[in-house]
Amino acid sequence: LSGNVQSLLTARIDQLDPKVRRTLQLASVIGRSFPLSVLQAFADIPAEVLEDHLKRLSYVDLVRPISSGRDNEYAFRHMLIRDAAYETILIRQRRRYHRRVGEVIETLYPEKLEEEAAQLAHHYREGREWVKAIRYFRMAGEAAARLFANSEALSHYNEAIRLAESNQTAI
Repeated sequence: LSGNVQSLLTARIDQLDPKVRRTLQLASVIGRSFPLSVLQAFADIPAEVLEDHLKRLSYVDLVRPISSGRDNEYAFRHMLIRDAAYETILIRQRRRYHRRVGEVIETLYPEKLEEEAAQLAHHYREGREWVKAIRYFRMAGEAAARLFANSEALSHYNEAIRLAESNQTAI
């Protein structure tokens, strides 16, 4: 079933205007939800063009605006839509995009790195920036431990250790 759904979603995505499709793909790298400020800095396109793309994507029911504690934020209507858009990106390109998203988040939220640590760790792991991934997994572990979210903390620490052990030559 999910293969058929994935195929249908991919076909819908393929029918989009190429520039709008690229916006959807870039948003998929950020995650299920994505702050407009992060997408704009990452996509490097004028705000009014980005807003137009998001309106068009909302109109065809692929993304929707959501209210959160942050600036304007959007989310994919469903995780399968996000996954289908993500899968249309070449792996080598995905890695570069994840590194860039990590850099954008660090630049936009320098005072919130601990709060964004788990997300940064994910982006840098996917971007194969091992040193930064390990640092942020450790930071995410420390933040979770302070909240007594012990299983989450353990998960972050274990991932930091796993990455350090498997990438010793890169560190």
